Amino acid sequence: MANLDHDPVEAARAMTYLGWAYAGPWPASTHRRWLDRAAELTAEVDSPAERLNLAGNRAAALLMLGEEEAWDVVADLPIDGAASAERLDVARIHVNVGTGALIWGRYADAEEHLAVAMRLAEAEQASRLQHNVRLEQANLAWFTGRWEGLAERSAALADADRDRPAYYLGSIRLAARLAAAAGRRRAAGSSSGWSLRSLPVSAQPTTRWRPPLRWPDCG
Repeated sequence: MANLDHDPVEAARAMTYLGWAYAGPWPASTHRRWLDRAAELTAEVDSPAERLNLAGNRAAALLMLGEEEAWDVVADLPIDGAASAERLDVARIHVNVGTGALIWGRYADAEEHLAVAMRLAEAEQASRLQHNVRLEQANLAWFTGRWEGLAERSAALADADRDRPAYYLGSIRLAARLAAAAGRRRAAGSSSGWSLRSLPVSAQPTTRWRPPLRWPDCG
């Protein structure tokens, strides 16, 4: 990060991105080292808004790595903000934490963080952010066995997300799971099969495309 010595915020942000354990050749220990370096720089940042953004991204990255320390970071996160931009960032952070809690199987925590995110997104009339929360709430309903009306919810989510491939495929995956659980194997297979073909041309993957990792949202 030699070229970012003059800007600790951007340096910490770049290090945090390198700490996200997306598909790649690095072991978890390498990602963790980047996150630790980012945390050291974050302590030097003066702006509360920037520190919040970096802390939220750190929490998501630690959750992705399966680090228990993530929950200590999460515990210090605010649940509201003083201004619109801050409230939107807090909402985004809690969506990411809710998604992480789903992956960890901490469903009560997931419900709590998604509720915070939805409250703030609604207050700020952030329609796309609200939609992101609804998708994760639908996934939570799947994992907790609250399936009544879930097929209709997943279909509505998919219809609204055709211009965002990662979210669209998440909705289709949920629909396919529900079909498979109901014994409708052909419907489950066709859902996963036609999902890519039904994307708009502008969102169609190239031949080098791989399924995107929707989580986390870095803001």
